[in-house]
Amino acid sequence: QQRSGVLEKLDFGWKRRLTLENRLAQLADYRKNNGDCNVPCQFEGYNNLGKWADNQRQQHRLYKEDKECSMTKERIRAMEKLGFKW
Repeated sequence: QQRSGVLEKLDFGWKRRLTLENRLAQLADYRKNNGDCNVPCQFEGYNNLGKWADNQRQQHRLYKEDKECSMTKERIRAMEKLGFKW
């Protein structure tokens, strides 16, 4: 517990999962800077947005195949509204 207190005093960034809203904001910013939402898998900026985008594509594929996944209609709509390509 002492170590965590020392790290917090140094403004250590604890790894946290980003919310969907955070990721959509990053995706919108990526689009603003790059002209599209076609984030390549290898893109490491925005806290590994490329890996997240690849995972969303995988989840979307499972969703379309009617398999267990974390994808929802709402997420699909929100991402497509930004111009995300599956």
